[in-house]
Amino acid sequence: MNSIRRTGGSSSRELMNDLRTLIDVGLSPAEAAAIGMGQFPVAGEAAYSDDFLFPRFTPTFHLHQGNDIFAARGVPVRSPANGTLRFQDSGAAGKSAYVTTGDGTYYAMFHLDSFARIPSGSRVKQGDIVGTNGDSGNAKGGSPHVHFEVHPKGGAAVNPKPILDRWLAEARANIPNILAQYQVGLPRALTSAGVLRRFDEQFAAISDADLYLSQANNPSGVLRLSELRAARGQAARGQRSQAALEEAWRVANDTGRALLAPVTPALLHNVLDPNRSL
Repeated sequence: MNSIRRTGGSSSRELMNDLRTLIDVGLSPAEAAAIGMGQFPVAGEAAYSDDFLFPRFTPTFHLHQGNDIFAARGVPVRSPANGTLRFQDSGAAGKSAYVTTGDGTYYAMFHLDSFARIPSGSRVKQGDIVGTNGDSGNAKGGSPHVHFEVHPKGGAAVNPKPILDRWLAEARANIPNILAQYQVGLPRALTSAGVLRRFDEQFAAISDADLYLSQANNPSGVLRLSELRAARGQAARGQRSQAALEEAWRVANDTGRALLAPVTPALLHNVLDPNRSL
């Protein structure tokens, strides 16, 4: 225990702030987390400390084999890598999800509140939702958290703290790349105003909770739907692209006027004249 050179506490708060740039192009906060959090296993604001090999006394004395990542109950828990998913619900770990990669490395996530609706034994991709944060097992009644372990090539657990820290740093560094991808072909006024969500309201009836927990037929459905939402209004090159952009601009104009009209002073109503452009 004393041999480990420990670092201070960490959190995903700065990454969550960075994700607001994805929300500005039309994603919901949950969608932005699903797409922009890289390999980090909790899709939301979370905090953890360097508690690997700290003493634990339940159910019997042992040394902590992972890091406890604290987050709100129900926050989605993600697969940190491509691999095979296995669920287990028993003992001190409670509801647990294991993701095993091709070289035998596996990631363990304990104390879940619920499992995603994916059969145990399914193949998952990095970022797929495997469950939600909770306090099952011997964590019952305590602060909801994910006990997270890393076992390289199936061997003994290693300290996850530097791995989690690296994943957060990599995710933050990748936000500009994701943002650039979603902004291609979008009018600047639309990406600045963050009004793209109104362009395909047929997706709005699907709640984030249902989306996260209903992946049985398409484990990557969360990311695909998020891509569709973020890319609305985006078009390829050519005449069709121009037409799509003009239609997107028309819808944005109409929506903007409708939203502003009730709160606009009478003297400024000419700004909302349909013959004027915003």
